[in-house]
Amino acid sequence: MRIKTVKIIVICLVFASILPLANRAQENADAVYQKLVKEYTLYNDGSFDLHYHKELKLLTHYSFQRLFGETFIVYNPEFQELKINYSYTVMADGKEIQTPENAFNELLPRFAKDAPAFNNLREMVVTHTGTEKGAVINLDYTIHSNKEFMPFLMENIWIGERIPVQEMQVIVRLPEDIPLHYKACNIRTGPDTFSDRGTTVYTWLFRELQGIPYETMANHDKMPRLVFSTARDFTMAYFSFVNQEAFWQDLNPEISKAVEEITATSKDELDIILDLQKLVVKDIKTIHVSPRLTGFRYRTPNDVWNSAYGTSLEKSILLARMLLKANINAFPVAEIPSSFFDKEIGDLNLFKTFLVQVNPKKYSRWYLSATSDQDRNYIYNLDHKVMIQLDAAVESLRVFEEKPGINDLLLNGEWVFKDTSKITGQIEVRLSDYASPYITLRKDSSAMKTLVSTGNFSENIKEAHIERLSEKNLTFILETENDKPATSYNGYFIFQLPVLKNGIESWRLGSLPDNRTTPLRLPYDIKEEYKFRLELPSGYTYITENAIIEVKNEIGTLYIRVVRNYNVIEIERKLQISKTDIGPGLYKELIQLKNAWYNKKYRVITFKINK
Repeated sequence: MRIKTVKIIVICLVFASILPLANRAQENADAVYQKLVKEYTLYNDGSFDLHYHKELKLLTHYSFQRLFGETFIVYNPEFQELKINYSYTVMADGKEIQTPENAFNELLPRFAKDAPAFNNLREMVVTHTGTEKGAVINLDYTIHSNKEFMPFLMENIWIGERIPVQEMQVIVRLPEDIPLHYKACNIRTGPDTFSDRGTTVYTWLFRELQGIPYETMANHDKMPRLVFSTARDFTMAYFSFVNQEAFWQDLNPEISKAVEEITATSKDELDIILDLQKLVVKDIKTIHVSPRLTGFRYRTPNDVWNSAYGTSLEKSILLARMLLKANINAFPVAEIPSSFFDKEIGDLNLFKTFLVQVNPKKYSRWYLSATSDQDRNYIYNLDHKVMIQLDAAVESLRVFEEKPGINDLLLNGEWVFKDTSKITGQIEVRLSDYASPYITLRKDSSAMKTLVSTGNFSENIKEAHIERLSEKNLTFILETENDKPATSYNGYFIFQLPVLKNGIESWRLGSLPDNRTTPLRLPYDIKEEYKFRLELPSGYTYITENAIIEVKNEIGTLYIRVVRNYNVIEIERKLQISKTDIGPGLYKELIQLKNAWYNKKYRVITFKINK
């Protein structure tokens, strides 16, 4: 007997840009999911099934020639069993084409080919036949995971796909004595919950989902998601996760010797830290294996060292243990978007990136990558994120929320034209926080020349010296002398003003379209300022006109001032952005700032020879 215990009418009121009407959602789409089902069933012994079903209608040739002609199913046969329930295509004329046996091919996933420890993984490639415009692909399969695979049933699901979805169902079936902890992010909806023969069934139904477009700097933290877990809370899932040998195994003599060799040749604490990082990044290959494929199991630092490859977390654990061996406080951390983290929900799938937190005696807190080079402390990259300390020895969950603050950039330039064939001048640059590549400059101070971009300035720097260099602040001076200072066009000359590479220029805002449908996230708060003074010899006249432009809105403020005084021109440009999460409703205000900032009229100085 079906007894309804809770019923919440599903209201798909995400943002108007995320869930519009179906006919609008399908405009220009290559394909559309007519139906998409993800069903999870947990059994009393701890094993569980993932049942996946899709009905995918092909709308363009590109959809089956490049996008959806094949389906890839990756799984772990050591703990999982894949069963294809059925696969067929209904052609545009209604004819049904069954997928032949030779269209199912099991391969080793590409990411595992050079990593014997992961050679047990498999990828089933289903090649769909009978595909054409108007055809509908039908695929239904089940992956059964045994009770040893994962300690809990947990999932993190995007609500929507890259193409429109007419109907999407998420179903979770649990033994009636096991509660489900769930959270709907960026969407107002709840499940239809009922009891059925000793189980509790949770069903979410979504209709007319617009495809999630590929857009620059998309803020995925604002996309609709569903997070759920059978763990009592995050703490329970956490201690189950860190209670494995990888987090506490002692280092072998070979690793200890490598640490001793580095500490013997490096005197400064930060040099030791960076040298150990370099060893792990360069000498240990990174293997990109999703933790959900291994049941969140990780190999020990000794295994990683001996095999010379490892996943992001395995390498982070190794680096942290090597730093501890060098008497430097360090531990691996997991990064989780702040908007998804909830201490009441134990979903390890929320782990997005793994880093190493380092707490040296003479320096501030550092975050290091164990998989790639970096030119600054990654602490400036951690806005909108929480960092979870991964340590089996801690007594309680430790969460870090870093506040990077505003990044200040200033370029002050003064030049004097001797004539149109020669210009001399000086550029002073001040950078702070994220904008300052402290690690790079600490190794090679000449790299400061590459931080200023325009024309051939970097090739005509007579002198360059750093006045101040610390982790948070950088000041340097460039003395320039240029034999080709301006571009000539029919008696007019254009002098390109320099820009800072590490600031707003690196965001490529100039390429943003005037309209947008998805939320956008800028990299960080910023305050960027330019002050220019240019002096011409007699016989030349400025074309660039006086101007004052001011813009102030919810995103930030902009100020541009141009003043001509006979043979001297001064230009001041300031832009401060204090809001980095920008939804479609505020996007026009960002474009207003962008258009004024990138106005070519105020990024060059134009002058001519008097006749």
